[in-house]
Amino acid sequence: MGESHLSPVPTACYGFVLFMTALAWYILTRTLTAMHADNAQLTQALGADRKGQVSVLLYLAAIAASIYALLAAIWLVPDRRIERMMLNEE
Repeated sequence: MGESHLSPVPTACYGFVLFMTALAWYILTRTLTAMHADNAQLTQALGADRKGQVSVLLYLAAIAASIYALLAAIWLVPDRRIERMMLNEE
């Protein structure tokens, strides 16, 4: 992200990678608690894992925000089609 100066596409890709790691962590913790339901220490240590759940949602929101920024940036470049057509008619 440092070399791309926070361009939307690389930022969204980086966000996707972070989202997938957060999702993998969430799946791993749910699987471990399901497989070792009799292990009270593990279940207690992992708890409800609110941080893991919130991370997944926030990474999704960050990806959407960076894509939204890309769409907004596209419209910063002026659309010259109408101007070209008007100049050709004169």
